[in-house]
Amino acid sequence: MVWQLLQVGFMTERPVVLVGEIWNGLLEWFRRDMVPRGLINDSDLDLVQLVPSVEKAVQLIEHHKRTFDTAREKFILERLRAERAVKEPPAVVERVGRE
Repeated sequence: MVWQLLQVGFMTERPVVLVGEIWNGLLEWFRRDMVPRGLINDSDLDLVQLVPSVEKAVQLIEHHKRTFDTAREKFILERLRAERAVKEPPAVVERVGRE
């Protein structure tokens, strides 16, 4: 379900992590049968990451979390700056607007 939500862009910034070699067959089946039939796009497979161990999965998830948190903080700061600029425009902007 998460993969489908990522495919259609309804959800972002969430890794789909498959742990262990057991998933190789499923991914190969997707590439071999589903992509040629147009049931999924080849690029949809980029949304899924296969890792060999739980430790690697945790590292990957932590990396995504740091990236997400950084982007969220940047977005919040940009929004606050924009709101402040509207409420309290710099003196130069006020003078230009009044002339």
